Amino acid sequence: MKHQLIVTSLLLAASSVASANVQFSNPGDELGEPSKYQQYENILSASELQISDPEGKKGNKEYFALDNDYAGIVNSNFYVNKSTEALVFTMKNDHLRNELRVQKNFRTDLPSEFYKLSSEVEIINPEESMKDSDSKQDEITFLQVHNKGLDDLGTHNVPHPLLRVVWKRDKDGIQGHFWAIVKNNAVICKGTFGKKIKTKKCASLKWRILKLT
Repeated sequence: MKHQLIVTSLLLAASSVASANVQFSNPGDELGEPSKYQQYENILSASELQISDPEGKKGNKEYFALDNDYAGIVNSNFYVNKSTEALVFTMKNDHLRNELRVQKNFRTDLPSEFYKLSSEVEIINPEESMKDSDSKQDEITFLQVHNKGLDDLGTHNVPHPLLRVVWKRDKDGIQGHFWAIVKNNAVICKGTFGKKIKTKKCASLKWRILKLT
């Protein structure tokens, strides 16, 4: 049997310090608890859960399973479908998230070091997920790959995405498609309130947006 990771989350990235009032429960034991499924042991043992309260304010978020103990961590937004054994993420509204974040971000200062992360993902009807959206930025982030920084300690940088895979309702006249947004260096080039940082590396910063087939 193939075990698929089903992603239906609206994961628009946002920077915020707002805490989330997230409750975990499983009335009637109807939901599969992710920690009880062997096929997800590897990803859970290397990741923490960042999740928002879907009824909370924009940007609210909280971290769980920092020690990789996922016992009892299950609710209607994060669970395993018992019939398909798929790991399911759901979320509503914008600037909210529900995602597993691998705790060890990769380094970018080792030219001979290569990293590989693989997963089988089934995308569940993004058009249906976004049909009631009134956001000016109609997109769903399905995957982000973060760097650790410029060295092993993460000097100068906090982790930020060098790659994002997103679904956009409309871009360049193309309706309902997936795009890869690639950053060409590991330097943060925005300061407080989005002010651009003027350095040689930032001057050479480029983003590539690639249409995925």
